[in-house]
Amino acid sequence: MDYAHLERLLFNIFPFDLLTEAERTSILSRQAVRLQNFTRGELIHLQNEICQNLDVILDGSVSVQHIDLEGNSLFIRELQAGELLGANLLFASRNLYPMTVSAEQPAVIASLKPADILNCCQRNAAFMRGVMQVISDRSIVLTDKIQA
Repeated sequence: MDYAHLERLLFNIFPFDLLTEAERTSILSRQAVRLQNFTRGELIHLQNEICQNLDVILDGSVSVQHIDLEGNSLFIRELQAGELLGANLLFASRNLYPMTVSAEQPAVIASLKPADILNCCQRNAAFMRGVMQVISDRSIVLTDKIQA
């Protein structure tokens, strides 16, 4: 995937769509985005792995599942293109993935370091509110599932 295609995909996803042209250019010129391609079934993050990046699903889908000690798998949720992965863990004091994440379909993921996310948050209040909204919305979904 070339950077023009990356730019079209990433900067149309909330909250990255709130970044200014200068902030977008800065991210691309510093090559702050790492792109990874995953095939169907490929592991992306293991349970208890440290969350070191904010992942943005650009294409495809990923599944979140709990795998117990006997190898039994419980499907929890599927995330689609346009969703963020790890936003709730990136700055947590216990920043370990609580479950295993794998590609449900072939997927393209853009990863950004915490320092780059913080930099964008410090420069752009709308982006910071957007990141906080994503985290808050995710916690509401989790609460709703627990109460169901």
